[in-house]
Amino acid sequence: MHKRTIALFLVMMLSLSGLTLKLVSINSKGYKQSAAQGNTRSITVSNARGTFYDCNMKPIVNSQDRYLLAIKPTPLALSELKGVISDKELEDLAKDLSDGLPAIVSIPYEMRTGKDMELLTVKNRYSPNQAAAHLIGYIDSAGDGVTGLERSYNEYLSKDMGRLMAAFSVDAFGRFLAGAQVELRNENYNVKQGVMLTLDLNIQKIVEQAMDNHKMTKGSAVVVEVGTGEIKAMASRPKYDPNNVGASLKSKDSPLINRSLTAYSVGSTFKAIVASAAIESGNFTKDFKHECTGSTVRNNTTFSCNNKEVHGTINMEEALAVSCNTYFIELANRINIKNLLNIADKMGFSKSVTLASGVQSEKGSMPKISELNSQAAIANLAFGQGKLLATPLHMASAFACIANGGVYNEPYLIKATIDKNREVVESFSQKGGRRAMSRSTAEKVGQMLKFVINQKEKARPDNVSACGKTATAQSGWFKNGVEVYNSWFVGYFPAENPKYAVAVMREQGVSGSYDCAPVFKKIAENITGAK
Repeated sequence: MHKRTIALFLVMMLSLSGLTLKLVSINSKGYKQSAAQGNTRSITVSNARGTFYDCNMKPIVNSQDRYLLAIKPTPLALSELKGVISDKELEDLAKDLSDGLPAIVSIPYEMRTGKDMELLTVKNRYSPNQAAAHLIGYIDSAGDGVTGLERSYNEYLSKDMGRLMAAFSVDAFGRFLAGAQVELRNENYNVKQGVMLTLDLNIQKIVEQAMDNHKMTKGSAVVVEVGTGEIKAMASRPKYDPNNVGASLKSKDSPLINRSLTAYSVGSTFKAIVASAAIESGNFTKDFKHECTGSTVRNNTTFSCNNKEVHGTINMEEALAVSCNTYFIELANRINIKNLLNIADKMGFSKSVTLASGVQSEKGSMPKISELNSQAAIANLAFGQGKLLATPLHMASAFACIANGGVYNEPYLIKATIDKNREVVESFSQKGGRRAMSRSTAEKVGQMLKFVINQKEKARPDNVSACGKTATAQSGWFKNGVEVYNSWFVGYFPAENPKYAVAVMREQGVSGSYDCAPVFKKIAENITGAK
């Protein structure tokens, strides 16, 4: 370091920037400008902005402690740091302390201090393994929100920002006074104001752990509360580190994309909506039978079941369980297609969901009635292909509608704004729901979805009953000449009194049963076990 460099090291705006902790030197000019008044000097150790809370008022950010030491320029202080920081850091610190000014240094753990040093506890804005990182977003080095909710609520979170100051007395030459103390000044540093989300931090962690344990490298998982539309968890992979965003900017896997809000082909999960429309019409029951020969031809186009598997004569419940394409092609071509589109519309398909200013889902797409002018076009829709696209959030909300007796609740994320006393300033909730189908229809479809999951050991939780559907959807794009598939599992639990609906999606997957069903199972088991 330069000979005239002042030996005041600090982490500039530690909790504000969320950047990796490191020592930063302050030159003499900048140091003198930090004078508060008279012979007292002070420097900002750390700034803090408002907090995001979960639905139980647990902090999602500003929750991890980091430790600094305010060091007096004495040999005793240096000796106490031996073995705590590296020899190189100790050597540099000794040189700078020789200028007769205190220093602030980072230490890796909390420690007992002597009379010539004081422990400072500051907050990291983000944890190393930050929960719900894609929703929360991140801030820049100036402390302004760049993406996600950080940007949506930047002004509110920045209001009444707090800071932690280190102050000390100096003589006429600007040197630390012998025997003086380093005074820690807390100026609303532990700021309480913020935003309460519908997320449940426990459920969020369960979801993220289940994805990581099953090596979900690219995909999404969403949990929606049945009957309210509250989003209890939303996770996207690959994850990124908001403490080091730059490392993710050039990644070919696009880790900054929130895949929970990105539209994909949904495949056979849409068969549950086709079944709903058929039963709602009053002309079909689960006993409607069709003979599957492995394929069917519509308008000179051949549509096959997986690997051209022949399912024989089956009813609706059995067709859902084995995911028979030809059955649902036949069914969709028999019902009034306007009724199917109407139910899908009431269940939120093709509409964007706004969670906060600047945070919204893609709207996906549904084919227009004019585009469903042939049996082949209807066939594609029947098993969730063609122009049909939806996000994992859409799919979780659609199955929550079935679980809720046919009433759709639009999903939402913001529960309340919180003041500096941790009191609610303004609360938010969705105003009721809209009926997409009769309770009778929803219950019948639910019974079939329970039958489906009971046939799939990989999806069936051990400690709670559940309903659900797999899918392996064509993506329409190719890698090395082979078409890429996206796999799904969407369901809800408990079957008898549904509480949560879950959508799990994996990009470039093998199958819904292999990739996503085990993740759903573990999420359901762990949420149930945690209650």
